[in-house]
Amino acid sequence: MSIRKRRRANPSPIPSKKSLLVYAEPEPPTHPQDFEQKDAESGAGTLTVFSILRYVALNQGVNSPKLAAFFDKTMKLISRFTTELRYRNFIEFRGSLNKGGYFLKPDGLKFLQNPENTDTFAPKRMTGELVLEFIREHPGANHYAIAAHFQRTIKSATRHTLRLRKKDKITFRGTPRDGGFYAKKNKDRELKNAHDESAENV
Repeated sequence: MSIRKRRRANPSPIPSKKSLLVYAEPEPPTHPQDFEQKDAESGAGTLTVFSILRYVALNQGVNSPKLAAFFDKTMKLISRFTTELRYRNFIEFRGSLNKGGYFLKPDGLKFLQNPENTDTFAPKRMTGELVLEFIREHPGANHYAIAAHFQRTIKSATRHTLRLRKKDKITFRGTPRDGGFYAKKNKDRELKNAHDESAENV
């Protein structure tokens, strides 16, 4: 039995050309490899989340199938990148599922214009304990919320949550699509508190 995606009753209207945020480059890239981020030492190019941001900024209104076709990547990979950009508030999806597309937001434009001067989007320190603390403060947070908070990739967030689950510090509840992580109560701490209380009563 296939599960059909629920369509929004009132999709966000597509912005007019006059209201679009303007992002331009002196020599706009035309090939997929031109959008790849180059490694300083090896010179090898890699498609990253910011490659997708750049392409969306230069081709506003583009949708996931067109992105997948241009970069010759799977829809799953493109979806991971666009979801991360949406959680970072860099882009938004406007219009219906059939005719809509991605558009640049002010935070995304700000980053593209001054990536090195935008402290707000610099990656934050990320450790297992900090991720656990974030989950305690935001029960039900998923990988996208964790990645967006620390300004890291979904892969980094997944690595930390896997370690925390192996240590039995967090649990996942709900479906893969709508679920999230919850911190487990520390049994040792509860036993210690119960022991202290009983000692005081004696």
